[in-house]
Amino acid sequence: MKETIRNLFGGKIYPLESLKASKEQKQILQKINRYKELLLESIDNNHLEILQKYDDSLSELSALYYEEFFINGFCLGLKLAVEGLI
Repeated sequence: MKETIRNLFGGKIYPLESLKASKEQKQILQKINRYKELLLESIDNNHLEILQKYDDSLSELSALYYEEFFINGFCLGLKLAVEGLI
């Protein structure tokens, strides 16, 4: 158990590697990319810079959410493990 936690902390275990996008997720991602391409083709450089800043900010926010999801899931897993031992 300690080794697994060390590996997780040290980046030797990367949970996102095991995630596989579902068919629905792939379709939505394709739609997002298609709309973004259409948008990029239709805007000037000033608006392109604004869009890039928007995308960067959205990525930052997503990273924070993913971190919280991981922490909450990890804590829930530990609670379940402890309850299973009692």
